[in-house]
Amino acid sequence: MNPFFTTDPIEVDRPTPCYWDPALWFSEAVDNVAEAKRLCGTCPVKARCLADALAQQEKHGVWGGLSASERADLLPVVEEPVETKCRAGFTSGVGTLRRLRALAANGWTLIALAHEARDLGLTESALAGLRRTRSGGLVTTVNADLVATLYARLQGIDGPNDETAKRARNRGWRTPAQWIGRDIDDPNTNHQIGA
Repeated sequence: MNPFFTTDPIEVDRPTPCYWDPALWFSEAVDNVAEAKRLCGTCPVKARCLADALAQQEKHGVWGGLSASERADLLPVVEEPVETKCRAGFTSGVGTLRRLRALAANGWTLIALAHEARDLGLTESALAGLRRTRSGGLVTTVNADLVATLYARLQGIDGPNDETAKRARNRGWRTPAQWIGRDIDDPNTNHQIGA
């Protein structure tokens, strides 16, 4: 769920189903899509997740219990480019997403990041939503600034989870050290190793 596009973030008393295996929600395999949709049925923020995905016209994955094609059927045709819809208080999510992925490549789990960011007011669910920001999506300027602050604090520190680092690196996500000398906010900068 990405709670930063239409409304304020909400707190949940347990991790949402997509927390445990986020890749399942973006699989194109029919069985995986069906399983993700089934698990969405147990989620306390299902309706909010769907509303936010529709607001952002999310084109990939299962959000709020609906696949991309099911959500597309609910959306009106948009004729104006995304750039013209960027309103005050929002910015490109490219740098935010890359910073969170780089921290994951250094072994920072969402739980550990939330612990480190508690003074900033960033919760685990907020960070999870930001990390699922689609490339080219928008995030609030406030959240982009908070993630940049967190990144500046932690970029030189290894996180507590080697398995998280391994999974992130296997996905080709750069570590903070690998971003040195590159513009992390520039969407035209190569963001994956070996790509």
